[in-house]
Amino acid sequence: MSFNLVNLRSDARYLVFGDSTNTVYGDTDLDRNINRWYNTVIAWILTANGDWQVNGEIATTNLVSGQREYLLPTDILKLNEVYIKPVSTGNYLKSKQKDLANIATDNDTYVPSYPQFDLLDNSIFIYTQDGVINTVTAGLKVIYQKDLTELTGTSAPNLAEPFKRLLSIGAAFDYCIANEMYSKAKGLKVIMDETKTELLGFYADRSTARDIKLEPKEENLY
Repeated sequence: MSFNLVNLRSDARYLVFGDSTNTVYGDTDLDRNINRWYNTVIAWILTANGDWQVNGEIATTNLVSGQREYLLPTDILKLNEVYIKPVSTGNYLKSKQKDLANIATDNDTYVPSYPQFDLLDNSIFIYTQDGVINTVTAGLKVIYQKDLTELTGTSAPNLAEPFKRLLSIGAAFDYCIANEMYSKAKGLKVIMDETKTELLGFYADRSTARDIKLEPKEENLY
């Protein structure tokens, strides 16, 4: 079975009642709990996803002469890599985050030996090795993991198929806890923990092609 939201509702009901058509556990509560577990499972993956970037995206924006601050994508969950093209005719250079020892340095006078960046709220500040910010089309590129879009209608979670069922198991577990069905909740917790272990192992080792990386489509930041 390929699990979308409709299938996940039915599966959660089956796990609780042994009847996938039982509507005592209503769609509103089910959807809230399924999406809550979707967030939880994504958080688990982010702790162990290795080279494979779940919900990965690439975004670019133009560098503007003299401008050091640029807004990050609004859907960013985790920033993975930053690349800067200092001049139009040059190549992208991988940038590292500014050393904490240099945080107190005046941003306007800080000149690193290689491109660096700093983060503040929803913005990224860049520093080039000659201290100059040139106008460069798509001169700033970030690789990041985006926040998830909650499941609605017949949408499906962006998870490897064997682990989508974690969402219905979690939703069933929530219902059992709320309704003091502790014996069934205990059984569901065992299944959940076993599946979580498999999930973390799967995402930690999902990519072994370390010299060739598949990259998602590029998007502008704006």
